[in-house]
Amino acid sequence: TALPISAVKKKRKQKIKFQGPIGDAYDSKKTLRQNYKAMGLALDPNKQLPAAGSSDLSASKRWVVQALERDAAEAAAGGPTPRHIAPGEVTFVTNLISKYGEDYEAMARDETNLYQHTPNQIRRKCKAYLKRTT
Repeated sequence: TALPISAVKKKRKQKIKFQGPIGDAYDSKKTLRQNYKAMGLALDPNKQLPAAGSSDLSASKRWVVQALERDAAEAAAGGPTPRHIAPGEVTFVTNLISKYGEDYEAMARDETNLYQHTPNQIRRKCKAYLKRTT
């Protein structure tokens, strides 16, 4: 019997899209396991990895590991990443700040506070927004 179209679509192989150095070095003709091995990355982090700088890593793909280590070092040196603020939350907070200034009690009672945020929650949102914009 023929399979329904939805079952056939589910069985199709999913294409994996990577960004950054992994995406640049990824070869779509190889399997995921082969690509990771060629880049010197571990598909299963629980398995033992060869020592850093070992000679079994292809020289052409060594730059992938170096780029990832550099990105990780930059992220660690830069401190914590800033909290993402949704566009709807930005408009909510900017309207409240322009209307009430720093009166968080009044902001909590405002009719646009549909999610019934407490004054402390609104204070944190305002501080995060102001920290992000300045």
